[in-house]
Amino acid sequence: MQASIRQPTGETSHNLRMQAFEIREYRWQPSDSWRPTTTVTLHRELDAVRLRFEVQDQFVLGRTQDFNGRVWEDSCVEFFFNPHGPDCPYYFNIEVNIAGGILFNRQTGRMQNTTILPASVVDQMDLSVNPGVLIQPESAEPCVWTASYRIPFAVLREFGEIDPETWRGNFYKCAEANSHPHWGSWAPIDLPEPYFHSPQFFAPIDIR
Repeated sequence: MQASIRQPTGETSHNLRMQAFEIREYRWQPSDSWRPTTTVTLHRELDAVRLRFEVQDQFVLGRTQDFNGRVWEDSCVEFFFNPHGPDCPYYFNIEVNIAGGILFNRQTGRMQNTTILPASVVDQMDLSVNPGVLIQPESAEPCVWTASYRIPFAVLREFGEIDPETWRGNFYKCAEANSHPHWGSWAPIDLPEPYFHSPQFFAPIDIR
C-alpha cells in the first residue's frame, strides 16, 4: 500500500513563503537499517527558489568535487523537479554531495534526452556545502552536514515558461557506495527497486 506524503509546513517571511519537507520514505531497506534524518527548506525569492538540506548522517563518504561527477555514490542530497507543467515530459535533477560536488541535468528519464547544464550555471546558484571537503575513506562518526543553493528562474526559462505557482518534484537522500547504502525520498515511490528517475511519482510543490 502506498504511504501518504507528509505535507510540508510553511510560514511567510518578508512576503515570501518558506516551507519545510522531511525525507522519510526508505521503503527499499529494512526498518532497522541506517536511515539518515533529512530536512529540506524551500524559500521562494522574487527571481528564484532557494533550497537548504540539513542531514543528520553517519557513515559519510565524499569522493568527488567534480562538476557532473558521480555524486550519487557519495553521501548525497537531490532535488528532481518539473517546473514547466504537466504537458512537459522533461524534468531537472540537481544532486549535491557532502564534498561539494554538483550535478545539474535536464532530461525525460535516466540518460534519456539529457542536457547537461553548463558549469557556468553553478556560479549563479550560490552553492554552499558544509563541510564541503573530500571525505575518503568513509567516516563512521555521526555528523550534521548541510547543502544549500538557489535555482534562478532565468536558468529554467531558457528551456521554456515555468509555472509560477506549482511545480512537481521529489527530494531525495542517498549514498550508494558507502558501507550503509540507502535511498530515501519525500514523496513515496511505489517501485520494487530504488529508482529516483520516476517523474510519475512526483508530488505537487507549492512555490508561491
